[in-house]
Order: sequence, then C-alpha cells, then structure tokens
Amino acid sequence: MASESLTVPESEIIKKTLLAIAHGSFIDDWEFGTLMGLSREEVKEIADRYPEVDEHDESATGCDDSWLAINNSFANLLEFSEEKENEYREYIPVSHAELEAIYTKWKNGK
Repeated sequence: MASESLTVPESEIIKKTLLAIAHGSFIDDWEFGTLMGLSREEVKEIADRYPEVDEHDESATGCDDSWLAINNSFANLLEFSEEKENEYREYIPVSHAELEAIYTKWKNGK
C-alpha cells in the first residue's frame, strides 16, 4: 500500500508523477531504462496500480518495483521538468517546490 503518512491529494500527485514519467517526454526512450532502472512499460504498470502497491516490499520473493519507480520518477521529474515546463504543467498541478516537499515526505515516511 502507499505510504500511510501521505494525504489523498499527495498520493494523487505521486500517481501523476508516475504517469508523467511513463507517458511524457521528460526522458528519451533510449535512456529511459538507464535513468529509471525500469522499462517505460513497467513504470506504466506501476502507475496503473498505484496506490495499490507495496513500495517497501524487500522480501526475497518480492517483485514490486514500485519504490524504485516512485523514487526515480520524482528524481527525474524534478531534474528535467524545468526544461519542459509546459509539459510539466499538463501532468503536475503543483509547483516544483510542492512536488519536492511531497517527495521528501514520501521518502522519509513522514
């Protein structure tokens, strides 16, 4: 499940962040796997399931890569979004500072 410390609107921003990275042009296809650690299709699948994911599944049999997808989506969107401000606004209805605050809250679990 999604982090319990997040509000519903914050959880919605996480989903929008995943969707922006999965469907947007923030990362070119040829470097997507390198920057994200997952394929674009894997990130799309996680975005479709969010918030019904277990981003803290670290079991040996666990196969939920949602932590990686969420973390890397935030990191890359925060890095590349200023270059593509118009596209950023199509996906994300909050400022860069608000997005960074949600990322920090999610990452710290607080």
